[in-house]
Amino acid sequence: MLISRDYSENLKKFHAIDGIKAIALYGIYILILFVQGFTYTTNLSVDILNKLQIAVPLFLLIIGITFIILSKDKLCNIGLNKTKLL
Repeated sequence: MLISRDYSENLKKFHAIDGIKAIALYGIYILILFVQGFTYTTNLSVDILNKLQIAVPLFLLIIGITFIILSKDKLCNIGLNKTKLL
């Protein structure tokens, strides 16, 4: 649970550009998932749709990792650390 001191410390760490990056990443994810959902209303073959079930999540994972690498943040800065993963 966050207390006011933790919130204040976290607030000092992040800037407006971090919020913009988060909104951009969210927008990209929503757009890709919208396109994936739209493909099911088309006449694509079942084989292609099944392959998209593998390709789309991998593509989203690559986008997320690319955002992390380009922002040059450590994983602990974005909330991933050993204690939270366990």
